[in-house]
Amino acid sequence: MRLLTVVGTVALVIGFWAVFEWEFRTEPQPIQFPHKVHAGERQIACTYCHTGAKKWDMAGVPSVQDCYQCHQVIT
Repeated sequence: MRLLTVVGTVALVIGFWAVFEWEFRTEPQPIQFPHKVHAGERQIACTYCHTGAKKWDMAGVPSVQDCYQCHQVIT
């Protein structure tokens, strides 16, 4: 019984740590991004670039490859 309590407590602590670690993690933005142009003037949906927003609480920073999907043809 005592072992089960210890294992359960450790599992809870690890679970809470993982949630808070994910919740407060921020990724540095590699370039200045003009949201005013993309989301404002062009009216591109946020989830087009931030696909993580559909699955998680954090939208995430799109990869350069994600940007290249449009910018390989846009000057």
